[in-house]
Amino acid sequence: MNIRKAHRSDRTCIAKIYNEVAGKVEGITRRPDEITETYIFSLLNKSEDECIFLVVTDDEDNVIGFGHAERSNLKAYRHILSNYTIVVSPKSQLKGIGRGIFMGFMDYITKERPDIKRLEMEVKYDVDRIKLFEATGFKTEAIIPGRARYIDDTFYDEVLMAWENPNFKA
Repeated sequence: MNIRKAHRSDRTCIAKIYNEVAGKVEGITRRPDEITETYIFSLLNKSEDECIFLVVTDDEDNVIGFGHAERSNLKAYRHILSNYTIVVSPKSQLKGIGRGIFMGFMDYITKERPDIKRLEMEVKYDVDRIKLFEATGFKTEAIIPGRARYIDDTFYDEVLMAWENPNFKA
């Protein structure tokens, strides 16, 4: 497993994995019709100051997962990366790839981005999932009842979680 910055040439692989997972795996908020080439192209074309996008590749350099988070344009929130998303190809799931992305992403921020204080994500309320993310260093900050909808339009609670960069410098 190798972690590197995403390239524009990864767009097709990223779209394929996103579409394989969206709507089928709990925890992916974005729905299949919301994952367009334009959406992925827009993420990959943002500067690293606006979006950190890392991919995980296998030994043959095939993309098997990725993580990305975006930075607000509002000055009051420039120290925050939010909408942290992790996606792993179905055939690579349950092999520690997701945890590797989590740890690699936080390691990258710690070493390369002292301007980032917080990494935030919203996750479906699920005790086991929360414990998993807390084990990587995230802290639960709030439970938001009925915040998101499943594809069948029923509501579910989400948890706001955050990790803080120990090397942050204002």
